[in-house]
Amino acid sequence: MAEPSAVVWVDFHIFTVGEEVLEDEPLQERPTPLCVVFEPRTSTTSVSTGVAVGEVAVRSEALDESPGEAPLDWEDVAEVSLTVRRGPLMATGWNPRPPGERLDGHGPGSYRVRVHARGRDVNYDGTATVPSEEYLVQAWPQAPAPPTTLRATSALARRELTA
Repeated sequence: MAEPSAVVWVDFHIFTVGEEVLEDEPLQERPTPLCVVFEPRTSTTSVSTGVAVGEVAVRSEALDESPGEAPLDWEDVAEVSLTVRRGPLMATGWNPRPPGERLDGHGPGSYRVRVHARGRDVNYDGTATVPSEEYLVQAWPQAPAPPTTLRATSALARRELTA
């Protein structure tokens, strides 16, 4: 397992990528079903995990441009567009631990966020006292585009796409 930027505490199968939002934001329109990410809103999205409660390893990368094709060693990959008004744009969990690296390296504006996942089937619906799942969250400046699934090879992703 690569060294994470953060160990994030998951509860109810989710952690969040976005900026802190104090008001209710509308859901983004999604032309097709999504895996890994769900309920994308203007400034935040939830990330679906296999473990119900516990720790997952998250590495965050602020990029200058699109990274191109997602490496094949990631099982599930999805993208959403998020708007940063104040920042910071980060991956955060339900715990008070310090979050990972900031993703909004270019200040306020529109970002494309790609979430990579692997290991979501390993301990599905279990509790993780040690991370068994890995996530890579990348963000770069880009005009808004609809949320999309780029890869869905885990059993959990296949269920998400047919739910």
